[in-house]
Amino acid sequence: MTYPSMTRAERETEAELQAASQARAEQAAQDYAVREAARRKAEQAAAAERETARQRAAAELAEAQHARAAAALAVAKAEARQRWLAAGGEVHLEAAFRDINGVLADPSTIVFTIRAPDGTETVYTYSAAEVSRSGTGVYYRDVTPDVGGHWAWRAESTGNPQTAEEDTFYVTARWEGA
Repeated sequence: MTYPSMTRAERETEAELQAASQARAEQAAQDYAVREAARRKAEQAAAAERETARQRAAAELAEAQHARAAAALAVAKAEARQRWLAAGGEVHLEAAFRDINGVLADPSTIVFTIRAPDGTETVYTYSAAEVSRSGTGVYYRDVTPDVGGHWAWRAESTGNPQTAEEDTFYVTARWEGA
């Protein structure tokens, strides 16, 4: 602000001071705008990072739920496959051997291994006429379990095709009536 009693030098100094004050005010406004833009950008980056973390956690949760469901399904299938038989009854164990194209094929050798509940394993081979052939690539062994418990069996082949098949069954103890 200029007054009539001010000299020319005083007026020029006053104008310079006002210009400098205005320049400082403009610089402060620009600095504030830059700081505010940086703050908004940081907030947006943090929000995007939180969203990415949330999406990652949701994907991991979905994957874990899928794995639990697959495990539960595998258990259910295994339980459904369980067969309960009476001791002394005959069990028909059959395996189908397929080549890499899925076509039934006769392998070079076939071995059936049967494990009793006490861990004893008995091995039967096709070459020793202990395993029978019912058709191309289909072999079986009939066994008569004599004790109750969890039995397991595995049929393996060598040559072409070289595959294996296995399963389990349960035998109830023989009832010795009174």
